[in-house]
Amino acid sequence: MIRDIHLLRFGETQNLYWLDALGVEYLGLIEALVQKKGLSINVSIARAELPTITSINRGFFDVWQGSKNGDNGDKELDDVKHKDAGGYNFTDNELPIHLAKELDIIVAMIDKAATELALRHCKCFLIVSDHGASRLAVLRRKLEKYDTDTSGKHSGRCCKLFQPYDLPFAAEENGYLVLADYGRFKGSRAANVEVHGGASLEEVVVPIIELTLKDGNVPVRLVDEAVTVDFRAGAEIMLFFNAPVQNVSVVLNGKSYSAVQIDSNHHSVKLPDTKRAGDYPADVYAGDNLIGKIMIKAQGKSGKVNDAFEDLF
Repeated sequence: MIRDIHLLRFGETQNLYWLDALGVEYLGLIEALVQKKGLSINVSIARAELPTITSINRGFFDVWQGSKNGDNGDKELDDVKHKDAGGYNFTDNELPIHLAKELDIIVAMIDKAATELALRHCKCFLIVSDHGASRLAVLRRKLEKYDTDTSGKHSGRCCKLFQPYDLPFAAEENGYLVLADYGRFKGSRAANVEVHGGASLEEVVVPIIELTLKDGNVPVRLVDEAVTVDFRAGAEIMLFFNAPVQNVSVVLNGKSYSAVQIDSNHHSVKLPDTKRAGDYPADVYAGDNLIGKIMIKAQGKSGKVNDAFEDLF
């Protein structure tokens, strides 16, 4: 749970950076930015409490004893999504023109993390959030059939629990009735561009991102540059590292293959989909970090890269 994040293994050498409304959809961009900055990243996924509103999900931030970004964190991303202060409004313009600003906020956050780590102000820059947000709940324009005694909050994504009700896509938690589809209760103001408070995946699932300086002295290489492929079993490679690494995987043709650790320096990776001779560039990861690139030279059992028989398969 988000409220329990303060129980994790973080202490005085961590800088807690809370970015309100940071969902998992930004992870691809964040990982690319972190790689460009030469940082190490470790990502965990957490579930927000329902309803996905800040008051329910900020307990971890309030009790944090170490360094953190102010008393209320960074609310700029949240303001862009659904407050007039962001300057964006779905009623005026349905195009997602707000996205460019959202990406600028993410870039600025990673720049700050890189600076803090480079200046040794902290050993770990920890990025957390309280909830995500949904664009689809705005685009759907669906009003639920109930006129409730309590006005819907957060663009109607949740309201105080009432009985009886007939809502197949709703959850009860913390005294609230929370919508899990893309509707909203009547009596609430429509959101500007995105909304939270509901129980859709994009509102509920949030990342916990741990950034540290990368150890640049762990190169990776293939034990045998040339490997034999079998049209039934595929191929298997052996990786060598000059220092111990954990959670090794290889990404080949967009697919990830987990490695099996043989000893402190060697990891074996089976590639069952590599069944033809040829040269295959691949990325090697340790956890969420890209630590090297390799070129797998696959050859048929005859030892010829252009084996006509193997190419039949």
